[in-house]
Amino acid sequence: MTTAETLRITLLGRCHELEQKVRRLSRPQEETPQKDESERGSFEEIEGDRVVALEIATRTITQIQEALRRCEVGTIGICRDCGEEISEKRLIAIPWATLCTGCQERNGDNLGYTLRKHERRGIAPRQSGPKRPAPFTRF
Repeated sequence: MTTAETLRITLLGRCHELEQKVRRLSRPQEETPQKDESERGSFEEIEGDRVVALEIATRTITQIQEALRRCEVGTIGICRDCGEEISEKRLIAIPWATLCTGCQERNGDNLGYTLRKHERRGIAPRQSGPKRPAPFTRF
């Protein structure tokens, strides 16, 4: 089995998992009557986390679909900036990667982009007390 075939199988499996997650996260969460303001804040925080997780899963599905198209045309594993091969180690970690490690470092780290975008729009989870690390889903 070639690397492209292996990546395709991995991508299809991951896409299926994320589609299930999106369906689960898309179901509306019902707010139960709260006794005080702190319970209402907890619901809003959980709802904010759900929205962020839904956005990340949806964005990742789009990236996976683009990677599957690259599999079809034979450009999977080729850096979109420099044209060099993306290392197998990187593709195992992030099968939908479009940049080699060097180009990713030159372009800057975009981790947390979605969370920051939501914070600007005012829908990210509220921080109370010490800062929590951003939610991370293993892909």
